[in-house]
Amino acid sequence: MTLNRPEKGNALNEQMIAELTMIIDSLSPDIHILYITGAGKHFCTGADLYEMQNNLNDPIKLAHLLQKLHDLNIPIVAHVNGAAFGGAIGLLANCDIVIAQDSSIFCLSEVKLGLVPAIISPYVIEALGIRAAKALMLTAEKISANKALQLGLVHQISTSSELIENLLLNGPKAMQQVKILCREVLKIENTSARAQYTANILSQIRQTPEAQERLKDFFEKKHV
Repeated sequence: MTLNRPEKGNALNEQMIAELTMIIDSLSPDIHILYITGAGKHFCTGADLYEMQNNLNDPIKLAHLLQKLHDLNIPIVAHVNGAAFGGAIGLLANCDIVIAQDSSIFCLSEVKLGLVPAIISPYVIEALGIRAAKALMLTAEKISANKALQLGLVHQISTSSELIENLLLNGPKAMQQVKILCREVLKIENTSARAQYTANILSQIRQTPEAQERLKDFFEKKHV
């Protein structure tokens, strides 16, 4: 999925938000990985401020898009080129793995414009923790890829081909179940109920054709 308004720094406008939402809604559950990058010089320079002045519906549409990304069970990998500002950080916070170029720059720039990163805040806080997120929101500091790596916004500074190849070796249904597990398991506060939930998940996944086939291959190789 390519953010494709390079002449505008891939800024998020109503049309782009609608198209991204449509793509996510149309994804087949059989897809192994959703890969997101930006066309041209930058990944995404945030919201299109010129459009935002005249369109009060953009915020709720962006909120719906981010929620769909958050709830998507397919593993999401982002490759960041150039700048990732404002709303782009919300996109990245909902990606499972973020790969950046060494020259990439990240910024929650809203307060410089007298705005707040309201729509993206739940996801940024979940990804970075409250203290790191709050510091970036308050300072509007531009940070390097290395700093983003230290904070956990970025996972690797490299090319993405080797990582994608490794992901494609994994069971797609198992990876989807990992996403569901990570989203749901900590919502269960009762430790006994949590133990039962995790045991049920493992019992169910072991019986799937994907697991049975991969376990069979594993044991056959061990016996060679």
